[in-house]
Amino acid sequence: MQQSFLVFSGIITCLVWTAAASIAQEENETPDPIRALIVSGGGSHDFPTQLEILKAGIQERTKPQIKWTVYLDESGRSDVEIPSLKNETWATPFDIVIHHHCFTRVVDPGYIDQILKPHREGVPAVIIHSSLFSFPTNDPRWEAFCGMKAVSHFPEAKVSVGLVEPRHAITAGLSGWESPEEELYVLERIDPEVEVLAASGIVGDAEPQPSMWTHQFGAADARVFATSLGNDAAGLRVTAYLDAVSRGFLWSLGRSPEADHREIDPAD
Repeated sequence: MQQSFLVFSGIITCLVWTAAASIAQEENETPDPIRALIVSGGGSHDFPTQLEILKAGIQERTKPQIKWTVYLDESGRSDVEIPSLKNETWATPFDIVIHHHCFTRVVDPGYIDQILKPHREGVPAVIIHSSLFSFPTNDPRWEAFCGMKAVSHFPEAKVSVGLVEPRHAITAGLSGWESPEEELYVLERIDPEVEVLAASGIVGDAEPQPSMWTHQFGAADARVFATSLGNDAAGLRVTAYLDAVSRGFLWSLGRSPEADHREIDPAD
């Protein structure tokens, strides 16, 4: 009888130790980071400085850890094809792609289709500023991905950003702001399903234009968050801008812009 009791006690002790070890292991396990690629570079902007602002600003506001990969062209030219994007599996290692470039003289349809292929297959994206002017062709293949077509832009000026849809998961809790030295883009809607979240106008002038929106692209309904804002480093550093872009980043991934977003004090 005593022997049976000792065996039973040993089993209970073993089970308790195993459960405790399992809990400790779960607590010590680090969730896999978000694997994010930024495609950056081209003409007209200081892309090396801007992408560092974006990386730091998004990570600061994102609770999950982000593992960044950067494909950066530093030539300052708008006719460059990035070699890594010519690989058929270029997007396979990544959970999301941020397009932050200005390749206005790259027009090869095959190269552009190679870039669009993983997005058509479901890879989510964030599209920033001059990326809207990249890859012009005789058909709207790139514009269909962006959801809007950039037609022209005004000279640099201070713009006022106002929320159009303040109840969207991305904009909930945000307020409007002003962005210095911005280029106000004149846009044409390509996808009728685009949901405009914010509109901007030159302070004291110019009719507001859509400046932030979402839509879903391709047969796999890849989530796309896009903004025409982001011309200058000063505008990228505005707290409200980085709040919106980081929340758009999370929304595109299918994560919660509320639960996975970290609030930043504008005074910090």
